[in-house]
Amino acid sequence: MDTRRRRRLPWKGTLLTLLAMTLLAVGLAGLAYSMVDIPSPNEMANAQASVVYYADGKTEMTRISGAGSNRESVPIEKIPTVMRYAVMSAEDRDFLENPGISITGLGRAVWGAIRGENAGGGSTITQQYVKNYFLTSDQTLTRKGKEIIIAVKIDREQSKDEILANYLNTIYYGRNAYGIQMASKAYFGKDATALDVPQSAFLAAVINEPSALDPNTGPAAKTKATARWNYVLDGMVDKGWLKPADRAAMQFPATLPYKPASVLGGTDGYLVDVVKAELAERGIKDEDIQRNGLRITTTIEQATQNQLVKAVNDNRPTQGRAAGVKIGSVAIKPDDGAILALYGGADFAKEPFNYATQGHMQAGSTMKAFATLAGLQQGLSTRESYDSSTPYRPPGTTDTINNWDFASHGRVTVPQMLAGSINTAFVRMNERVGPENTMKAAIAAGISPADGDAPANSPGLEANVANVLGSAAVRPIDLANAYATIGGEGQRAKPYIVKQVVSGIDNRVLFEGGPELTKAFDKDVAADATDALRAVTRYGGTGSGASAVGRPVAGKTGTSNESKSAWFVGYTPQVSISVGMYLPDANGTPQSMNGLYGLESGSLPVDVWVQFARAYLQNKPIEQFPPRAGIGDDKVWTPPPPPTTTRPTTSTTTTTDAPTESTGPTDSTGPTTGGTTPRPPRPGGTVTIQPRAGGADGSGGDGGDGVGPAGLPTDPGTGSG
Repeated sequence: MDTRRRRRLPWKGTLLTLLAMTLLAVGLAGLAYSMVDIPSPNEMANAQASVVYYADGKTEMTRISGAGSNRESVPIEKIPTVMRYAVMSAEDRDFLENPGISITGLGRAVWGAIRGENAGGGSTITQQYVKNYFLTSDQTLTRKGKEIIIAVKIDREQSKDEILANYLNTIYYGRNAYGIQMASKAYFGKDATALDVPQSAFLAAVINEPSALDPNTGPAAKTKATARWNYVLDGMVDKGWLKPADRAAMQFPATLPYKPASVLGGTDGYLVDVVKAELAERGIKDEDIQRNGLRITTTIEQATQNQLVKAVNDNRPTQGRAAGVKIGSVAIKPDDGAILALYGGADFAKEPFNYATQGHMQAGSTMKAFATLAGLQQGLSTRESYDSSTPYRPPGTTDTINNWDFASHGRVTVPQMLAGSINTAFVRMNERVGPENTMKAAIAAGISPADGDAPANSPGLEANVANVLGSAAVRPIDLANAYATIGGEGQRAKPYIVKQVVSGIDNRVLFEGGPELTKAFDKDVAADATDALRAVTRYGGTGSGASAVGRPVAGKTGTSNESKSAWFVGYTPQVSISVGMYLPDANGTPQSMNGLYGLESGSLPVDVWVQFARAYLQNKPIEQFPPRAGIGDDKVWTPPPPPTTTRPTTSTTTTTDAPTESTGPTDSTGPTTGGTTPRPPRPGGTVTIQPRAGGADGSGGDGGDGVGPAGLPTDPGTGSG
């Protein structure tokens, strides 16, 4: 037997196997090729407008124009040759030679999909044309396979000029412009036939990422667009489509300011603005919304939104300087994160700045809740008492802190400190718990959860002793969510406004929103904090007007130094609502609201809060907060009751002590150190915080926190409520 022949058999077997697999693959590819038809290019014009619904999924909030609403086709012979070369340089430099696909690019894309990575990439102009307007944008091997087959068919059955014309007339360029003609008008105010080389290179560049390459959106976008523009021109030189000398003389072209043709006005425009931002975070781009007929269901109930808008309109100032006040308000569902209502401004078409999600207002005494949380995390009872003498100069500083009334109130417990917003006591408490821990508690609650220890959304939030007085500027949406964390028994939720997104192309559910919860605090910590914050809304508290809702409510008022901001944040087990106000000048700088009724005192945010909360909670069951856990109570020294005195038997008069309004024990410095002799009480006695002049609802007035721009108090400072 010939041994050399036997050694060749395995090699031949492998060759035969590979040949069989190749023939099978070719056969399957041929079968797939014959079964997949080229969709008619006219089907691209049937792209649907997306619809945004209220929470019921039936009531329309608005429609967002579809892809075909801003397109005007131009014959290939009227498109400048330089524009054709520019787009080939940007997107597919081998377009004139390739068979509609890039073999090397496909290899990278398929390998990435096998590894579970993005299956995109490797797309020629022909493939992009197919993907964007004949198929969905799914990053899957199935869609990629269809894209390849249709691209090859189109390349064989259509000329390169036809393919390029269809591509240039349908691709999205940003600014709601589809096709080269509308893009040329949107960016340069001219017909596509008049485009020069620099302008052509820019329009070719912007295709790559329209929302991020519009120079008018900011310096970063212009820098990015310039780099992409240079890439396009350099490619034209490399391919021989542009002379190096001409290239060297070119400058980045000036573009026109972007003026949207139509913007949803009124208060609903702010809701759609938040919806788009959230979808962008989920990978659904603006161009997808405009062309894919999405059905977007929000968490906003129409009646609830109308109630919030009415509460703002019924209470906001309409005359004089106060009429310029800016208001942001958000209602969030505790332990869930669903945004129930949002007020970002009066008219989005006139003023697109969203005061609910973009407006930063100095937090004032709303920050005192986070020092309370920090203390409880360290095992300190809310029945601990702190010195409230004023003025107070923290050790190591030259700054003086005063109470709002420039009065000392003896030793006061945490509920009393919150109810009367006593600055000096809270600063002393902050020294004990540590300003770093107060800041961390604020971040954990939701003031800036996404940014961790670098709270970009809360400028001024630092680990200094005055942070408890609210030197940081916060957004209404963050403050509502932070208090919802307390009301949600320590569970922080990520706020969301989109409940579901369904594709208008094939009715697939693309995204479903829901609670994303993180444990921020133990339940007992949240329960004791809520118990303390309830003192603010009871008789004598600065937010006593909130008790008008007729059910358990907790919260905190707050104004900043010179009344440059005014807040009320309150919550029940069903809803957390923030109402923030400030008065900016023409440059957006907050101005003092001293002398403006309802704004100086801080009662106006309470008025808005009460009207909305009562309307929202009407006909809803009354729910109770969890009972106080009593963290650290066993370590608090409480004086014994006075000894009983035997009255003369001849007396027939009974004396009853008048009840004293109190939110907690008034004398507590620590546990009894031994023996049976009680420690004498510290000076101060029981403290009753009387309501200050404010709104007709009885809510307390609100002075400034005495906090300067650097986060340190100014002199004289006054407390806030």
